[in-house]
Amino acid sequence: FHLRDVKFLSESNGSIGGTGYIINTTDGGNSWTKNYHSFGTPFQSLFFISDSTGWATGGQYGKVFNTTNGGLTWNNQSTTNGGTLSIFFISDSVGWVVGYWEHIHKTTDGGETWTTQLTGCSAYDLHSVFFTSELNGYVTGDWGRLYYTTNGGDNWSVKVISSAAVLESIYFIS
Repeated sequence: FHLRDVKFLSESNGSIGGTGYIINTTDGGNSWTKNYHSFGTPFQSLFFISDSTGWATGGQYGKVFNTTNGGLTWNNQSTTNGGTLSIFFISDSVGWVVGYWEHIHKTTDGGETWTTQLTGCSAYDLHSVFFTSELNGYVTGDWGRLYYTTNGGDNWSVKVISSAAVLESIYFIS
């Protein structure tokens, strides 16, 4: 069981995504319960917009799962074109997933359907996505690539920070 992503909604409630499992705690990590099992789905990324609503994604098949009860149960919600490594939502309805082969997908209906915004079909994988508003977003990837948008992902620009680096994560405090 490889642990991929940990998210705590409060001091007591948290979830961990890993190879084929999502596990949860309600006592600050003293005990854990396996709440979802999916053979072959490495849950790479978890994201919660509130104490109850969240999403999980990961793997070569582009699966997206959601929860409406803080991670106690998960539903296989949809599939994107291309494997996914990271998920981010700015609201209950608007979110993005990024992943293998330079794919970026956007949803405006809470993950029920996805629109492809970028598909470079290159050897570059995109590892992390973060939006500071519904318009301004950032994606990190292989070969030191930092992608950014100022129009919600309709157009993306890229800056190479260092071609020798793999940018695994991006996060803004405010």
